[in-house]
Amino acid sequence: MEPEVVNPASDEVDARAAHFEREENFRWLSSLLAATSPLPLTERVAALTQQSIYALAEFAEISHGSLDPCWMLAEENRRHMGRPTLPLEQYPTLSGVVNGELEPIQMVEKFYGTRGDLQGYCALRMSPRTPSIEVAESHRPDGLATNRPQIILAFSGTSNARLALYDVMVAPLGYKTSFSHPSKYSWRVHDGFQRVYRGIRSPAFMALKRAITAMEANLANQNNQEWDLVITAHSLGGAVSYLVLLDLLQKAFAPDGLEPEVPLLPQKTNVTIATFGAPRVANPALVNHYRELIETWRQRRDSASSLTEWPIIGHMDGVPALPPTFFGYAHFSAHPFYSYGGHLYHIPVEQNEYTNFKVEPQDNEPVLFARGGHNYYGARDMERLQRRMKAIFQDIAPPPPAPPVTSLLNLPPKLRTRSHRSISEAGGRLKNSRVRQLSDPHQKRAVSLPGGGAEEASGSSPGPEQTDDGDDPEELSTFVHPDVPLNAASEHPWVQRYLEREEKEEQIWSKSRNPRTLWGTLKGVVSFGVHK
Repeated sequence: MEPEVVNPASDEVDARAAHFEREENFRWLSSLLAATSPLPLTERVAALTQQSIYALAEFAEISHGSLDPCWMLAEENRRHMGRPTLPLEQYPTLSGVVNGELEPIQMVEKFYGTRGDLQGYCALRMSPRTPSIEVAESHRPDGLATNRPQIILAFSGTSNARLALYDVMVAPLGYKTSFSHPSKYSWRVHDGFQRVYRGIRSPAFMALKRAITAMEANLANQNNQEWDLVITAHSLGGAVSYLVLLDLLQKAFAPDGLEPEVPLLPQKTNVTIATFGAPRVANPALVNHYRELIETWRQRRDSASSLTEWPIIGHMDGVPALPPTFFGYAHFSAHPFYSYGGHLYHIPVEQNEYTNFKVEPQDNEPVLFARGGHNYYGARDMERLQRRMKAIFQDIAPPPPAPPVTSLLNLPPKLRTRSHRSISEAGGRLKNSRVRQLSDPHQKRAVSLPGGGAEEASGSSPGPEQTDDGDDPEELSTFVHPDVPLNAASEHPWVQRYLEREEKEEQIWSKSRNPRTLWGTLKGVVSFGVHK
């Protein structure tokens, strides 16, 4: 039985999210396949630990294939997007300002896989503001000043139809890696997930190597040169993340093995894997091998926090219930957390294969997004972020129409080398808005250009890019100064268009809540499309 929502404010948030929801949240899969544990959850995750997990969820959410993480992480864009009513208003790690400054985040590289165009990226957090696992566990009040620099390695979830096809390739096939011994034929892994992983494996590890080089260069003149690796993702990206970590662990214990593209992590590097709504990936034999590697890693480093697992299962999210256990699959982590109503709860080890639980919230406590689903992690509505950002990308750099194509020879060279991408998407995918940096990597200016792939310049850059019509591209920084309140009096067309859409959405929401006439509700539903 579902807990009753009694808080009016949280009920309003839940109702609004339900009204504008358009993406699949797999609640029906949860009802159909997810076994409900007979034991209710009562033990909450510590507040600092939850803060750390929710911070990493921000990096996972902006990796989605419909977004451009380079654009999202550019400092000027983060400063603007974090203001009230704008897309990053509920993302304090990315857009939070302390003493007038944002947390410095340096994009290293965005990359794609050859199977389904899965997107990923690497970034550096040289001065993380959210607590690390050691700080969170010790609850030190001064812990925020002791965080070590981090490399963020993030992957998108399923963001197109091709990736969805790999999701349903559920046959458990042999685990393919040069690290495994031939006698380990019993190791089995989801066929589709392994295909996607092997398609993105090389670019992901190349990006990670570049990130390690950049991290070492940044720390060259410091006494403490220790840093941490964070692997984070949502949905399908979580499955890929576990296969990435599995290769990194095997490399650590076989540094001279047959996998030269897998980087060897330094001895004092702590690793954190934070996944949100990840499915099952492997059979119990491979899961046990993974858990043995983790314990060996911790023992050799004499620290439980040297490898931290933060797998999050969302309330009424059917994806973690896939593939079902009767197909022979198991979750990699034995210590998952359960997300319900804006809080995280510990799942007992003996209950770790359950993906649905009863939770009794405290009296008069807000219960956010009580319906649950696949897109409500981090106590946020992920779909709202994507809806808002798609509209902004369309305003700043409208995608050009796809050119007529009669053969691959008519495609530009860059598209010709990636002919597996559909022609309709090649013309104007939103993720391909470009980003340029000035010669100083700490002075980033994000410029969105129509068409083409992302360009990240770590050194000097050529002159200003020109759009196809010869005009200078619009820059977000020219629209409105961060200290100027965003209101209808703003002169810039981008701001006016955005505010008009937000106002229209409010009108639609008001009509849908009008109990007097059915016509008001139907009209609000039919007229919805302000962000489509």
